[in-house]
Amino acid sequence: MPATTPPASLDGLPRHEVTPGDAVHRVVRARDEGGRPREPFFFSSATAGAVGPGRFDLIVPAGSCYLSDRRAGAWLEVFRGTALVDRVDVERRRMVTAERTGPSLALADLHAPGARALGVTLDLVTGEDYALPQRWARAVRAAGAPGLVAPVRHDPTARALGVVLFGAAGPRQRLRGWRSRVTPLVEDTDLLAELRPYGTGTQDRPYDVPVVVPG
Repeated sequence: MPATTPPASLDGLPRHEVTPGDAVHRVVRARDEGGRPREPFFFSSATAGAVGPGRFDLIVPAGSCYLSDRRAGAWLEVFRGTALVDRVDVERRRMVTAERTGPSLALADLHAPGARALGVTLDLVTGEDYALPQRWARAVRAAGAPGLVAPVRHDPTARALGVVLFGAAGPRQRLRGWRSRVTPLVEDTDLLAELRPYGTGTQDRPYDVPVVVPG
């Protein structure tokens, strides 16, 4: 059964509590195309009348920042169906980990059984059309939730949750109420162990293969 448009009232929508000490993660490029350091957080957005690039994007000037409650989930959201990722690409990226230091956040839970009665199905996280999930994001924000959680599309076990935080559109160095750190992905043996059951990880490039920098 396909997901439906959000009802006029989201009273009764289950909530997922993010409490002090909980951590969320995202994989980002360390530098932009000009070689400048990139901000660790970015709130993606859509323009009025258009569909944004992120599944749960809000209309500018609001935006959505995409994270996961598991580090493996953050990797899967970026590299998706790729099996072994070229080490060169992995070296260009970082793992951002943000720990909640402020008060608890009650996020809308689109993964909870109770969401079904309001019209939520897995179509919201597996479909190619982002228009409907973006309508849900707007409805959730209008209902007063500071964000939402939903399954990570590329985790077939459905253990990893995508965590979407709402805020002003654009890049951000830090998030209020969170303490963050940025670490390299390369040589992160704990992460590679988490990824092994998924059949993904880092592939070293053979030494005799030349590296060509695109013009």
